[in-house]
Order: sequence, then C-alpha cells, then structure tokens
Amino acid sequence: MLPNEQSLFLALARAYLSMGNIEETKETLNRMLAGDNISTEEYVNVANIYLHLNTSAEAARVIRQAIANNPQPEFAEARDLAYAVMRLGDGAAALQLLTELEKPLGAHPCFPILKSDILTGNKQLIPALQSLLPLLKEIEFSTTDLTFETSASPAFEGKLPPYNREGVLYRAAQLERATGDLAAAQKHVELASSLNPDNGDLVLLKSEVDFALKQTDRLDAALESLENRPNSTAHQEMTRLLTANALLERDPVKTHLLVDHFLTHQNPTAILHAARAFLALSDGKLAQAGDELRSAEALLEESYARSALEAFNIPAHFAWVWQALGLAAAAFEAQDWNLCLLYTSPSPRDS
Repeated sequence: MLPNEQSLFLALARAYLSMGNIEETKETLNRMLAGDNISTEEYVNVANIYLHLNTSAEAARVIRQAIANNPQPEFAEARDLAYAVMRLGDGAAALQLLTELEKPLGAHPCFPILKSDILTGNKQLIPALQSLLPLLKEIEFSTTDLTFETSASPAFEGKLPPYNREGVLYRAAQLERATGDLAAAQKHVELASSLNPDNGDLVLLKSEVDFALKQTDRLDAALESLENRPNSTAHQEMTRLLTANALLERDPVKTHLLVDHFLTHQNPTAILHAARAFLALSDGKLAQAGDELRSAEALLEESYARSALEAFNIPAHFAWVWQALGLAAAAFEAQDWNLCLLYTSPSPRDS
C-alpha cells in the first residue's frame, strides 16, 4: 500500500457514505483493511463508519483486529479504542480492555479520565468518581497549567466532554448528582460554568441540579431564557426538564407555553404527549387524555429498549427519568394509578 493510501481509502469511503452508496462504502473499507501497516487510529475510524451504518458486528470485528495488531497502543490510540468499544454498547469489553491497558498506560496523566468514563459506562459510579478525585484536587489547588490538560491529545470523535478542567468538573458533577451528593454537584457544575458560560450541556446540568434541589426560582429564570438559547440537543432536553417541572407543579400556563413554543417543534417525545394529556384533562377531554398517555408510554418504553443496547450514560439516563416523572404526573391527574406507580418507583423501569 502506498504512503497515505489508507487516508485516501478512508476519504473515499466517507464520500460514498455521504452519497448513500453503502455497498461501495463497504467495499472501499474492505480494500483498505486488506493493506499493511494500518494504525489503531485508522481501525477506529473504520469502526466508526460501520457504526454509522448500524452494522455493529462489522464494527466489533474491526475493533478486534485493532487490538490484535497493536496490543500496546499509545494513550490516544488506547483511549479511542476504548471509546469505540463503548459505542458498540459492550461496556464489559471496554472494562476488560481498560484492565489490560492500566499497567502500561496507568501512569499517563489523562488515564484517570478514561478510567472514569469506562467505569461510568458500566454503572460503577462511585469508583468512577474516585478516579477523578486526584484531578479535582489538582484543579482546586493549582494555578498553573494542569498536567492532564497539557498531556491531552485531540478529542475522540464523538460527544464526549473535553479532557480539560471543564470536562473533569462536568464529569464529577454528573457523577455526584447521580450518587446523590447534590451540594458537590452544584459546586462543580458552577465552577465548570464559570469556565464556559455558554456551554449548553453545563446550562442543562445546572438546571437539573436545581430541579433536584427544588430551586424553583432558578428554574423559572431558565424558562425565561429559553428563547435566547440555540436549538441544540441540550436546549431540547432543557425544554423537557422544564415541562416535567411544570407538570409536577400542575401548572397549565407553563405547560401550554412549553408545548406551544418548544415541544411541538421537536420530534415527538413522551413528555410532549404527557403534557398534552395533562392539558386535555384540564379541558375535561378524558378520552383524548387517555390516548395521549398511551402514546407517551409507548415512546418511553421504546426509548428504554434502545438504552438497553448502549453503554450506561448519565445524561441520557436522567433525560429518560425526567420524561418518566412527567408522565407519572400526568397519569396521577388522570387517576391512572398503575401507570403512575410504574414510573415513580425508586429506579423507574430499572433504567
């Protein structure tokens, strides 16, 4: 294979993928993998294309090739490999890979972040938080460049927090709110927000902690600022959180506002149908409310089934929980006790 030929094959495969030519995409990837001296990074790039094609079996095969051909990769390669395995939904395999990598790479300044992410994906939340504690102390007491920041290589392709102090604080706050330490979560998300006030994920997490702490004045302020936020994924999750809060408050005015101005302009969600059920009940339309509740339940069950195929993700987990609480509130208004109890258990649907 000629120098840079792998890159050419990869670019060609992505071009075919963008055109929707699936067979040519796969054929180009196969030709690339038939060559010699393929780096771990290139294997990961190929695996990611197969993931975009929803062919997880092929992606898993490529990952196995990467491990076999480079049993001791550099940290950046190991990190990308571990996250690729996580994206396949195989948290146990990622954890096993982490164990194998800890001896050669455990001293790397960024390894605690990778370890925390993999442990989180396996629902080992307290060990995941413990892995971050030395970095949190470094952030708190150091005014100079932090070792893990200066050692971080370019981020993995995907929706992951950065390998910097903002990303560590965000991870810590997520883990703290998931394990019930809301005061620590509030402290760390506030610190992270001071570094990047416009980060939508941080704005959302701040409001989620406020919701858990029942700080309704802050939630009302967040509602007033919704119009000024870009229509990102985090913004849409914010509208669903605030709708759940409006339903729990049994506030038809807020619910109408959120439905009319935001939820109806998004893809259909359980919280939209729950809100419509609540509003239908307010208007005495019992049959319509029942239909909306059934639609909400179906979407929530579908979301739960999809999540079972993926590694555990704290933001996604709570996004589901808020919608479940909103549905439970609407079901309570409808006196649908079975549905209400189903989504108000200590761990709804064991998600």
